[in-house]
Amino acid sequence: ATFGEESWNGIKIAEAEIAKKDPSVTFKLILADEQSKREQVGPATKTLIENNRAAIVVGSVASSNTMQAAIVCKEAGVPILTPASTNDKLTAEVEKYGEDVFRVCFQDSFQGTMLGRFATKTLKAKKAVALVDKGQAYSVGLAAQFEKEFVALGGTVVTEYYTSADKDYTTLVQKVGGLKPEVILISGYYPQAGPMIKLGKDAWKGVPVIGGDGLDSPDLLPLAGETDIKVYFTSHFV
Repeated sequence: ATFGEESWNGIKIAEAEIAKKDPSVTFKLILADEQSKREQVGPATKTLIENNRAAIVVGSVASSNTMQAAIVCKEAGVPILTPASTNDKLTAEVEKYGEDVFRVCFQDSFQGTMLGRFATKTLKAKKAVALVDKGQAYSVGLAAQFEKEFVALGGTVVTEYYTSADKDYTTLVQKVGGLKPEVILISGYYPQAGPMIKLGKDAWKGVPVIGGDGLDSPDLLPLAGETDIKVYFTSHFV
């Protein structure tokens, strides 16, 4: 939710700046909330195009959701611009998602590579555990690129899977702690990463946690609670 709110706030700021700079440039903004639910993305996108006659669709923020929107936009011949979807496939698989898919953020192939280098060269880690949300294209793609770079630099990666629908991560967190990693990659989003870090207060003590832009939310720290675990993440928001 915070990613959507931040993106919308940014768009509103830009609207005000454009109006001040050149009043002759006018456009109407219409907000559609798909509540981060994949099954709502298609209908919401169709409504924007068919009912509101959208000339361009901006969004979504999660890569899996943007993929759904891109397919609808391709069929309608409307360009789509995402502020935060980093999965490479969106712009690489032209036949599936169309030629008019654009993004203003970096790709996971870049983000994952930087995380791999950071873990190796800055954190001096050789053994990593990657926690991957198997239901999110973003999570899977980011972890794959991290592993590729980390292994190329001489490290080893053990992958453990979870889903955003899981209610309790206690067993998973304990298992990860038992693997004795030197760095933990949480390849996913803040609503799951925060509770994991909180649960890992003892089991992960002394082990740094790294992640991508999915961790970049002001809600991460309240969810993680009081902890000594050091958390690092890449981000394009700032």
